[in-house]
This record gives sequence, C-alpha cells and structure tokens, in this order.
Amino acid sequence: MYEDRTGRRNSSGAPDPTYAEAARRAERAAARDRLRRCRGAILSLAKLDGMRVSGGWLRAQGLRSARGHDGRRR
Repeated sequence: MYEDRTGRRNSSGAPDPTYAEAARRAERAAARDRLRRCRGAILSLAKLDGMRVSGGWLRAQGLRSARGHDGRRR
C-alpha cells in the first residue's frame, strides 16, 4: 500500500483530486487577499493625494468589477 505523508496522493498512488481542489481554493483566496491589500494601498494613496474616491473611480481604474459577487451589475 502506498502512503504519502503530504496528502497529495491517495492510497493507490494516484493524485488526490480533493488535495488539488483545496490547493486551488487556497490559492484563489490568497490572490483575493493580495488584490484587497493592493486596492487598499491604492485607495489610501489616492486619498492622501486629495482625491475623492468612489466605486465609480475604482471601476474606471480597473480595480473593481462592474458586477457584484452574484453577477448583477452594480
């Protein structure tokens, strides 16, 4: 019987699809966090520069989607 302590493979030695899905989900969450931090930094710099920042400004800069999480337009 094959045993992989990393959890990347199941007992038959084949790649474990649940591990790949969990890794993909974690990477997406990390990417969202990085984007959120980047967006926050840009917002704070714009505000320090004296700009009035709104959702429309963010969309114009490409920092915010025109659609919400449910797919409808904002």
